[in-house]
Amino acid sequence: MKWKKATVKAEGLCNTSVPMPFTFAHPALIIPLKKIRGGLSLTALAVGSMVPDFENFFNMQETEVTSHQLSGFFLFDLPVGLFACFLFHNLLKHGFVENLPRFYQRRFSHLVSLTGIPMPPKTRSL
Repeated sequence: MKWKKATVKAEGLCNTSVPMPFTFAHPALIIPLKKIRGGLSLTALAVGSMVPDFENFFNMQETEVTSHQLSGFFLFDLPVGLFACFLFHNLLKHGFVENLPRFYQRRFSHLVSLTGIPMPPKTRSL
């Protein structure tokens, strides 16, 4: 993993330079997969590429305890990734599309109903 030097400024403390992962560049590697999408959820791929670094942000330090290990996949990455996908599809996506300019709203409005997760057909209850 490549680390980008970032300057962290805290109140009352001098500037210190600590290595910080550039987490939000990770989804750029997902873009080529859009053409061979098949049954892959681009949301899950993008979130999954960033989730292991979330531990650094939650702990507010550069050391990783579990997120980049096999046990961390089940204990941290998978639950946090599923929660992040749930938040995106159920809370954020609608607001993003509603606040776009009208041209883009019309262009992306069909994506609001997509969840990225295949859902079973609804059945009628008697």
